[in-house]
Amino acid sequence: MRKHLILLAIASVAALAACNKTQIVQEAPSPDAITFRPLMSGMTKAEATTANLTDFYVLARYTSSGSIYFGDTHYTKSGTAWDTDEERNWPDNDAYLDFYAYAPAATGQISGHDSGDNYKSFTVTPSTTASEQADLIFAFTPSKNKTSSGTSGVSLTFRHAEAKVAMKVLNSNSNLEITVNGIAMANVKGSGTFEYSGESDGKLKFEDWTSSASPVAQYAHAVSSAVIPSTAVVAGEEMILVPQTLITAAGYSVSGEYPGACIKVSLKIKDTSNNTWLVGGESEFEEVLWPLGVIDWNPGMAFTYSVDLAGGGYKSVDPNPADSKYDLEPAISGETPISFVGVTVDGWTSSVVPVGY
Repeated sequence: MRKHLILLAIASVAALAACNKTQIVQEAPSPDAITFRPLMSGMTKAEATTANLTDFYVLARYTSSGSIYFGDTHYTKSGTAWDTDEERNWPDNDAYLDFYAYAPAATGQISGHDSGDNYKSFTVTPSTTASEQADLIFAFTPSKNKTSSGTSGVSLTFRHAEAKVAMKVLNSNSNLEITVNGIAMANVKGSGTFEYSGESDGKLKFEDWTSSASPVAQYAHAVSSAVIPSTAVVAGEEMILVPQTLITAAGYSVSGEYPGACIKVSLKIKDTSNNTWLVGGESEFEEVLWPLGVIDWNPGMAFTYSVDLAGGGYKSVDPNPADSKYDLEPAISGETPISFVGVTVDGWTSSVVPVGY
């Protein structure tokens, strides 16, 4: 069964209080200990909220020098409090500290981070299984000391570092019966490195991401064979992917592969007005693709691609040795190709970006 992911913006996290000894998790923190009281809306694949966020890491550096005060410290929720087994305390000289925090606390998809030179850096390689993908969130709060924040606490505002991408399909032609049994987002960059430098309009910066040319990823979703209605329906699971500028291409490569970012759909299309198959057959599905235009997947933004399958899409054609590439051939001959894709961008804010080939 398809699982539906809901991603919400992260609101502000927390408060720091303050101490000087090693804490056993079950003990109450000492008066000077730095503690957390997260306050936030939802986040991540697990739909974490203030009520169900379970853990995160935080590290601190001196504001004046940038030198490390304490390294990655794991905080976990215990009742209404946030505990760590290595209690952190405000400096005795009331020095100002900068705080950096992130979650999830541990995942094989996130690497390249440490408390030293790479304290603001994360390399992310999303799982090709959407339900396993991790949503990296990051928070930075500068220039806090015991006098200003020891009682009131230090606020940490977490931001989404990645982009959310969903695919929807519909059939606008009542004469066509379109059945789908698979869908994929293909030829997108499957890994990237995030290096924090600040925020822009309440979001992390697109330019802080460097996406890798390799691996080029395909995120496939198995779909139980279903006739597609005229109203757009979600196909597959929503995904958390690396921010990037999509790869584009004018046609197929000489090897017969389409190298650009695209949505691939395994489908069959029947014209019910004359009972003929336009694509595939009674027991035969064909792979048809919809190329995606140039767009930046920005951090903290949600992109929903809505594909009208009645437009036919494109499929491979026989190679012509004299050509350097294949042409994009409409899958339904005689039809006007691609009544294409609209991209709704609601980043946790709403706007519309038209995209087509």
